[in-house]
Amino acid sequence: MTNNKLGALGLLFFMFSLLLSVNVKADDSKEIDTIFESVYGPFNDDVSYECRDLLNSIKKSKRDLKIKSQRLLSSSLSRQLIIENDAFSDLIKKGEDRHYTNGLRLSWINNPCSNDNDYFTEKIISLLGGSSAISRVYSGNSISMQMYTPFNIDIPTREVNDRPYVGWLSYGFGSSKINFLSEYDGIEKKLKIQDVHRLELQLGVTGPESAQGDMQQWWHTITNDNEPRGWAKQVPKKLGAQLLYMYRYNSFITKSIRSTFHLGAMMGNIQNFVTTGVLFSIGNYHDAYPETTMEPAIIDGNAEPKNEYRALPSYPFNSDEDELYFILGFDYRYIYSSIFIEGSGDAKHNIELEPSVTDLIAGVTWKPSKYDFKGTLKLIDRSKEFISPDKSLEKEHLIGQLIFEFYY
Repeated sequence: MTNNKLGALGLLFFMFSLLLSVNVKADDSKEIDTIFESVYGPFNDDVSYECRDLLNSIKKSKRDLKIKSQRLLSSSLSRQLIIENDAFSDLIKKGEDRHYTNGLRLSWINNPCSNDNDYFTEKIISLLGGSSAISRVYSGNSISMQMYTPFNIDIPTREVNDRPYVGWLSYGFGSSKINFLSEYDGIEKKLKIQDVHRLELQLGVTGPESAQGDMQQWWHTITNDNEPRGWAKQVPKKLGAQLLYMYRYNSFITKSIRSTFHLGAMMGNIQNFVTTGVLFSIGNYHDAYPETTMEPAIIDGNAEPKNEYRALPSYPFNSDEDELYFILGFDYRYIYSSIFIEGSGDAKHNIELEPSVTDLIAGVTWKPSKYDFKGTLKLIDRSKEFISPDKSLEKEHLIGQLIFEFYY
């Protein structure tokens, strides 16, 4: 990668890090109640538990009335941007511009006080069990794009011994069910996220309609990098549908060390795999959980009340506390099929799918207490994904991941 490219990525990080500071909390509960009733109607038994949590959290927040009202009225509770690119790893290991070369994902959690929720996935996820009598269901949406190229992007002809050019553009919608653990710390009872069920449906397209060839050519132009010349040979247009289920379980080893076990599967006509692994969070973390690589993001809803309402001590996606913790772990996938490796049509190459793929993951997350922002930087060392007649192309791949989360 060139210095220009790294500089552009650094500028992108700086732009997303600029946020406004906040003021000291004031007693404005009555004003918040008035705003709530003027928009969502009277506060009665029909108000969902998730909406009550949001309202309680806003009232307890140290933010000023303007920011509190923005949170209450926003169509989304939070927005998350994930950027995955091998350019981030270029400072450690040169020559990584290949294979899974770029991924972008914008996702958002819907406001539970509105009715803008996905009925299908919400009702299915609500039926799943959990380890706690206290649970919440949240829904959300996402837009994702992923880009795959062979090792040598300077060749305009098909490289049959390497993986094909593939672009993927998709829209996702789904829900997550979060189960909470009640724990007494010697002073008061607190609730922590114990386990999470997640279900998401992705609808998308490969081929020129995904616009990933145009995206890479544009990016390499502004960063003065080598022009990718082989996108005319990319995997052709194919409409895709993917269903992902993911389960996560937290174990609290000490006050500052938590392990998150995950188990899941993706099924559809684009790729099929099962996945498992463990990630450790070490430091001062809130009740969110770490991601592995780009997946459907955590997501809101109006779960049917099943027991007496108990307010959550803080809203599970944001806090007014400082957070700084390190992430270490691995993700293992057994891949049954993948158009991103095997290709399709004329873009099928002379390579075989390597079914067992492992990611080694290390990173750090930081959230300052006075900002509604969280940033995560991770490095992902991925084992080889295919078997080729040219053994020099069977390489592991180092990928960088940036996650920006904004709370409203």
